[in-house]
Amino acid sequence: MEDIIEYYNIGHFIEEKDKINNSIFNYEEEKLKEYEKKIKQVTGKFMNSIDDSNCKEIYDQLDIGWREDFWKLFAEFKVYSHVGERAFEDIANSRISRPIRAILNGQF
Repeated sequence: MEDIIEYYNIGHFIEEKDKINNSIFNYEEEKLKEYEKKIKQVTGKFMNSIDDSNCKEIYDQLDIGWREDFWKLFAEFKVYSHVGERAFEDIANSRISRPIRAILNGQF
């Protein structure tokens, strides 16, 4: 999961390139769009593989520094549409989880 988050963050960095004045973006525009598309595909495929059977396990394996990004991806890829209440309860009741109120309020 952490590799997927890193991969996604690179894609986000590419998306925001217009706001960043840096020589790293001297690549061809077409090539960057190709990378961005591939990153979204790989990230989406992984995020859509998350379901009731593996959600808590994936979350528990994350280093605390990656959890905010996990919830951002969770929302962006609408993982909540195919993960049931039980998975949320398991995460909320986990001793390594942040309180559910913080998750619901977006305070990851």
